[in-house]
Amino acid sequence: MRRPKRFYYLKRPKVRQSWNKVNLYNLSRLRIDRALPRLTFFQQKWYAKSLTRAYHGEHITEGKWERMFSRRLLSVVHMHPRYMAAHDGSEQAAGRGSGRDRPPQPPKRSSVERVLHELDEGAGVPPPLPDDGEDSSNLSRKAATKSPEQQKNTPYMQMVYAPQERRLDIAVFRALFASSARQARQMVVHGAVKVNGVKMPYPAYLLNPGDMFQVDVDHVLFATGQKKGEGSLDFPPIAPAPADPADEPDAGDAEPVASAAAPAEPSVARTERLNAGDVLRRLKQLNERARGMVVGAAGRAYSAKKKRAFRALIQDIKKAISSAGRQKKASEKARKGEGEGEGEDWQEEDDDDISNPVPALTAQLQAITLGDPAQAATAEQQDGAQDGAAEAAAAAPESVDSLTDEERAWFERLEAEENENPHDPTKRYHTPWQPRPYMSAFAFVPRYLEVNPTICAAVYLRHPVARQGEAEVPTPFPFNVNQLAFNWYLRRR
Repeated sequence: MRRPKRFYYLKRPKVRQSWNKVNLYNLSRLRIDRALPRLTFFQQKWYAKSLTRAYHGEHITEGKWERMFSRRLLSVVHMHPRYMAAHDGSEQAAGRGSGRDRPPQPPKRSSVERVLHELDEGAGVPPPLPDDGEDSSNLSRKAATKSPEQQKNTPYMQMVYAPQERRLDIAVFRALFASSARQARQMVVHGAVKVNGVKMPYPAYLLNPGDMFQVDVDHVLFATGQKKGEGSLDFPPIAPAPADPADEPDAGDAEPVASAAAPAEPSVARTERLNAGDVLRRLKQLNERARGMVVGAAGRAYSAKKKRAFRALIQDIKKAISSAGRQKKASEKARKGEGEGEGEDWQEEDDDDISNPVPALTAQLQAITLGDPAQAATAEQQDGAQDGAAEAAAAAPESVDSLTDEERAWFERLEAEENENPHDPTKRYHTPWQPRPYMSAFAFVPRYLEVNPTICAAVYLRHPVARQGEAEVPTPFPFNVNQLAFNWYLRRR
């Protein structure tokens, strides 16, 4: 399903399955109780349906979801583990017909058991059987006087969209392997997800209890990590232009500037021997290189003036590509023998007028990115000298001996962090890897998933169920909204 035009709409906010900061802002300003009282019952159901469907599988068509919907909501009965361990159920039938009106008496508790019993009551666990001398009527009075927090109901209506949790793309998003459900779907379609060791390109695949799905690590790091920010030099640097071997390193101050422009003539002389196809191929590579530097996260490091220079350079490269394309067609036509006289005339003009524009455009791109080539070379020499001096100082034994224990521990910690999370400029995401901002508000894993973030794999343990006081389907909407949505889809079929 195509993404809506106003996905994160601020005027009429709708919560989405996404880690976007605008989505978090819309979630904070969502006011449902103010809108429902003014609507009729039909309008309330429609409003709840549209609100919940915007979050739960908005990329799934309504027809598919209606076929997935089930009125049978899975739940489990809350059982006291200590009670089940101490009794086998026969005490429930004891005294029937024999005049016994009290439940069996458990042994008296010690002080440790009393403390554990108080902790269980604080956690909402049902109390054990009454002590000696306490009948069932007293027990029922105690249950009636409990607070609403202790008398927790089972929220069945929060399980309306439980069938969607079986989908592979939703499970990938719930396991924190993607920043949105649509991104998880894209991972599945592109073949980055495996189910039980087999590549599964279908996002609507329904997982069964015990299925294991695994996502490619690089895709997860790119999806959940920070983007390459401003001022980042993570993009590959441009290779310097080939230097003229006739240049001397001990030349005067004016010679380095001349040598920077001098290699253009021999390079043109060498590239004139190339055919039009090779020139066209190199121009296309140069165009992709220039576009990759100005488009995306890498372009944020440049000012508006440099971006205008980049765009002008891209236009020049496009003109050169069109010119090289015409030359290639003319050369192919001459090679086939169609109009041999025209081909000879074109070859004669080509020797005088046409030259390879790749070196000049490459030098222009290099000047925009690194500034003046002579200054860039001087800066590289200075940086190399400083790096060599730093390495020599680090290799000196007296410098190591002069470090304190705290400084050594600090350097060891930095080295361990670098080994564990290294800086790699070839990656598409920011390195060293850091999680996305505003991720902490969405960082939770449902109980029906067992996730191993080290290998980016998870196991679908079982279908989500409703328990006493909680439902395992994550949803940002309250009980009454999901109840209205359930009533909307509750139709006889």
